[in-house]
Amino acid sequence: MAPLTGWRIAALESRRGAELQRMLARQGAEADVVPALREAPLEDARPVIDFAHRLLIGQVDVAVFLTGVGCRSLIEIASKHVDRAQLLNALRDIPTIARGPKPTAALRELGIEPTYRTQPPDTWREILTLIDQHLPVAQQTVAVQEYGQPNTSLI
Repeated sequence: MAPLTGWRIAALESRRGAELQRMLARQGAEADVVPALREAPLEDARPVIDFAHRLLIGQVDVAVFLTGVGCRSLIEIASKHVDRAQLLNALRDIPTIARGPKPTAALRELGIEPTYRTQPPDTWREILTLIDQHLPVAQQTVAVQEYGQPNTSLI
């Protein structure tokens, strides 16, 4: 008998909901998977376009990526306004920080190996620790790919 036979589980997942539902079903559970969050498209792309132009002319010294979805979205939107190959090459030329496995994977999909990657639990605190230990940013322009509300403790 599967270990979760007879269980009914409510799971909060959006992007990988079908996968999670299949996994739970294989273990015998009846699963209801519903999204807890919804990704919303960027309403104003001007900050992304400005970032891309500044990156291309050498005015961005460090880039911090907080989410995989945000990283992919940023490149997709920016690529509509600047040459994608030049954009990716410019990112390869500066230090990049990935906050955990998802932005790391997104950058690698783009052919960019993050210069630095936080260690679990992959919070803003680990980003600041990493910067303090490895990457002085005084007098540097640091671009941060945010999500949701700005994190004033990080910024």
